[in-house]
Amino acid sequence: MAGRHPHPHHHLLVGAVLIFTIAGVSSSVSGCDSCVHQTKVSYFSNASALLSGACGYGSMAVGLYDGGRIAAAAPAIFKDGAGCGACYQMSCKDTSMCKKEGTTVMVTDLNTNNQTHFVISSRAFMAMAKQGNERNLLKLGILEVDYKRYSTLHNGPSFESMKILFSWP
Repeated sequence: MAGRHPHPHHHLLVGAVLIFTIAGVSSSVSGCDSCVHQTKVSYFSNASALLSGACGYGSMAVGLYDGGRIAAAAPAIFKDGAGCGACYQMSCKDTSMCKKEGTTVMVTDLNTNNQTHFVISSRAFMAMAKQGNERNLLKLGILEVDYKRYSTLHNGPSFESMKILFSWP
């Protein structure tokens, strides 16, 4: 019995503590989660470009959030991976072409492009358009948007926790 841990399910307890700790840390990534910020956003014409994302979701990324509304975020938002799985609500400032409610995206990658804070999937980009303006919005390539952190209240493990669970030894 020497060398055995007295509780055979100790590894499950450690895993649960890690998950709750990381979920708590990732929920406080931004200093002001409810503040509205302004930036520019562009899009990837092919969502598969986001599949090799720095968050490690791989091909699972496209199916993770709202039909593939995923994003690469600037280093200040990505925060060395702590921003992975965070969701943001964004709305285009051009009210003649865009819906007021905008769209939501989930961070799955790091954006190193200095022109925009977010590079989002074309699906998310077009979701900001008023009906019939989707292609016109794509032609613009870059949009000015208002954005803020979006709470993803749901049952089950958080997206932030999924990476840990899948990489657990």
